[in-house]
Amino acid sequence: SLPPGLTFNTNLVTITGTPTVPGAFTFTIKAVESGNITYTATQQYTLYVSTGSPLTLTPLTPAPPGGAVGSGYASFTFQVAGGVPGYSWALQSGTSVNGLTLTSDTGLLTGIPLAGGVFPVGVTVTDASGAQASASFNLNVLGISTPSLPAGALGVPYSQTLAAVG
Repeated sequence: SLPPGLTFNTNLVTITGTPTVPGAFTFTIKAVESGNITYTATQQYTLYVSTGSPLTLTPLTPAPPGGAVGSGYASFTFQVAGGVPGYSWALQSGTSVNGLTLTSDTGLLTGIPLAGGVFPVGVTVTDASGAQASASFNLNVLGISTPSLPAGALGVPYSQTLAAVG
């Protein structure tokens, strides 16, 4: 059907009105000529109704929450606005960043971080009309960077400093 707020006038063969809902609307127009033989033609259209502002993508402020190695992480890290609703999300660096993946239909970043440190996360969002916006932020993941401990000996004083990253 047509976007809410629009109508099709069959006499004037026009679509008129003021759209009241943003989104992608697919509909089919059918033309029929009657006479001794009836001819019919159809054409499918998709009308994109934007929010009235350009598509934008911004990281959450002050910053998305940090994570920790081995602990579950889930956060919406970006805010999308404008364009034509019906957004799809993708990481710029492939399918995952440090064990985290981005849900393509919601933009939710989830997973279990594999290493500590500061990791750049770049995201691209595409709206229903194909317009794209990109943004990035640094994800701080707490981890212990000391990979192993030296052996100790019975009766010998032991001391080892441990280090953390992120």
